[in-house]
Amino acid sequence: MKFLAGVGVVLLAITSVVLIRTMTLQTKQVDVPTAERVKINEASAIEHLSRAVRIKTISFDDPLRNDYRNLIALRDFIDTEFPLIHKNFKRTIINNYSLLFEWKGTDTKKKPVILTAHMDVVPVEPSEWKHAPFSGELIEGVIWGRGTLDDKGSLFSILEAAESLLKKGFTPERTIYFGFGHDEEAGTTGGIQGARNIAEYLKEKGIHAESVLDEGGVIADERLSFLKGKKLALIGVAEKGFVTLKITASGQSGHSMMPPKDTAILLLAKAILALDKNKMASSLNGVIGLTFDYLAPEMPFVEKMLFANRWLFSPLIQSVLEKDNFIAAMMHTTVAPTMIQGGVKEQSLPSSASVIINFRILPGETSKDVINHVTRSMNDQRVKVEPYGTVIHEPILLSGLHGKGYQEIDRTLREIFPGVLVAPILITGRTDSLYYRDVADNLYRFAPYLYSPGDDKRPHGTDEFIKVDSYLNMIQFYIRYIENSAGHVLSK
Repeated sequence: MKFLAGVGVVLLAITSVVLIRTMTLQTKQVDVPTAERVKINEASAIEHLSRAVRIKTISFDDPLRNDYRNLIALRDFIDTEFPLIHKNFKRTIINNYSLLFEWKGTDTKKKPVILTAHMDVVPVEPSEWKHAPFSGELIEGVIWGRGTLDDKGSLFSILEAAESLLKKGFTPERTIYFGFGHDEEAGTTGGIQGARNIAEYLKEKGIHAESVLDEGGVIADERLSFLKGKKLALIGVAEKGFVTLKITASGQSGHSMMPPKDTAILLLAKAILALDKNKMASSLNGVIGLTFDYLAPEMPFVEKMLFANRWLFSPLIQSVLEKDNFIAAMMHTTVAPTMIQGGVKEQSLPSSASVIINFRILPGETSKDVINHVTRSMNDQRVKVEPYGTVIHEPILLSGLHGKGYQEIDRTLREIFPGVLVAPILITGRTDSLYYRDVADNLYRFAPYLYSPGDDKRPHGTDEFIKVDSYLNMIQFYIRYIENSAGHVLSK
């Protein structure tokens, strides 16, 4: 009886703690008045993006396939269609094709801010598209074409915002730089020729920014959001790293009619399975924990109770979240076999077989940790592990949530998109922002694309388009963000 009584006391204590933590969970959302929309030439803005899509600034993995004349054509288009930017900004051409604009501020003591986007797009398979991928057609309130969501929509909404503010006589207190890279989509080496050189140029000039705002997070509408019925804006505050390894298994060659117990291909298959069974640790700590700190107070009671008490319910929560690929990728270092090779003839056993595996590294871990983990998992001298390619990116750690940079994005979102919920998130892909880590205090990854169900498959996929209303809202966002982040000096 004493034992049962003791168990009862413990259960009562746990229940009390769970309920208290749930009931006292405070929202992290703030009320901000809606900003007055700035009048812009909407027809001109739509036409600009439509025409920009027609310029095929494609980045292939093999740079020899690129037609760099298209990047020059896009540069000339920007010069012609944005005359006030051309007249008032200092423009520097970086490494032949990337662009850096400087909008000089009135207070040189304040650190500048940097806005970035990229001019290039990925290739297409046009036969699968409903409308020609480089047509830029405007059909029933939608602009069609490669780059509308990644990333010419962001690039041109930034340009439209700056041109509109110049027309109104706006002068920033804080200097603003616009960095537009030309090779973000160039596969493994993306950004090395463009964004990296822009950042190196700024570093050589002794320029160190308050923050960088690049692409990354977006706004999920009420149907796509984690919290159904509520728009959710996710601001990237950290970024996963990147390393690719080659695993090679060696075996006895010979005729397929007398195979040994362990062939090279069988050894390789076992190695891949061993790695799949021995994944790197998954956790609700880190950035994913911050995401749910912001979302939990807005959840229904049961979900709120679970996330408010992760100390108790983490195993249950993780088992559910691991089923969602998007969320699972933010909880652990991911393992993705992407290429495999072995054998040249159906009746012959190859002496070796290999697989290329790409890893996206969770902040807090390193490429060395990944290599050590994979080597231990193989546990066979006949299996060799080595880096593949020349590019390794270590994870970019958390940028501040309570400083000026994050708060300006948060505030601007609420001013332009009333009722939106805002939360930080880990970016699982690679963005150009990683190259700016030495020239800025904080790196944020967010572009105000409004995604509905299916839109998350359109960048890099088929039938990429942007709704006109969404694009016009993006321009309003960048107008207000520039005012908020750079200071408001507007002549009447």
